[in-house]
Amino acid sequence: MPLRTKTFVGLAIAAWLAAVVLAVLAAPILKPFGSALAAAALGAGGLYALFVYYPKFDPTGSTAWQGGRQDRRIAITFDDGPGPDTAAILDVLKTKGVKATFFFLGANAARLPDPVRRARDEGHAVGNHGFSHAKMHRMTGGVVEREVLSAEDAIGEISTAAGRKILRAPHGFKSLTLVCTLRRLGYTLVAWTAGVWDSDRPGAAVIVKRVKAAVRPGCILLLHDGDGTRPDADRSQTAAALKEIVDFCLSGGYKFATIPEIFDGRP
Repeated sequence: MPLRTKTFVGLAIAAWLAAVVLAVLAAPILKPFGSALAAAALGAGGLYALFVYYPKFDPTGSTAWQGGRQDRRIAITFDDGPGPDTAAILDVLKTKGVKATFFFLGANAARLPDPVRRARDEGHAVGNHGFSHAKMHRMTGGVVEREVLSAEDAIGEISTAAGRKILRAPHGFKSLTLVCTLRRLGYTLVAWTAGVWDSDRPGAAVIVKRVKAAVRPGCILLLHDGDGTRPDADRSQTAAALKEIVDFCLSGGYKFATIPEIFDGRP
C-alpha cells in the first residue's frame, strides 16, 4: 500500500476513533437518549466511510468483486490504460492465449485508440474507467453521467456482464450517488479481490511475488497498464511480470476468464 494511502487511512481511522471517544466522554452531558443518537450517528458515519473507501464493502449489493470459488477461474484486469505499455501486455496475453479485462480511461482512449481496438479485436473485455480519472465519489449524479458517457464516446462499445455494462471507479471509491447513477445508466460496478500495488513500480519480481501470495479461486486481480491520464505512464514492470504471473497461475490449475465470462457463467 502506498505511503500516501496508508497515511490517509490512518488519519481517517484516528479521526473516527477520536469522535467515538468524544461521544463517550460527552455521554453524561448528553444523557442516555442523546448519547444513543450520537453513537448511532458515529456508527453510521463509520460504515458509510467504509462503503466509500473500501471497494469490497457494499451493503447495496451493487459491486462485483469476486467470482465463484467453486472452480479455479480467475480474472486478470488492467486499469488506467491504454498507455505506452498496453501493446506489450497484449503481446504477452496473445502469446499465452489468455483473455483479460481492460478498464480504459476515456481520455487515454481518445489519444491512443489503436490499443483499445486491438484489445477488443483479440477477445478481451473492455470496461469503462471514466474519462478523466477524477474521483467519482465526490461527484454529483450529473457529473458522473457526463464522465461515464464521455468515456463511452471515446472507448466505444463497452462489454457487458449479466446484461449490464462494466465500470470500475478510479481508486475504487464509490458513493450512493455513484451507485444509483450507474444503475440508471445500465452499469455494474466492478471492484477487485486483490490488488498488488504494481502502480508503485516495486520491480517485476515483487509484483510476481505479490500475485503468487494473493491469487485464489474466483480472484479478480487488479493490475495497471496506465497511470491516470499521464501520457508517459511507465508500466514496463507490470508488462515484464505478466508472463511469469500467467505461467504461475496456469501451472496451479487456474483458468483465466474475462469479467463477463465469470459473471455470465460462461465456460
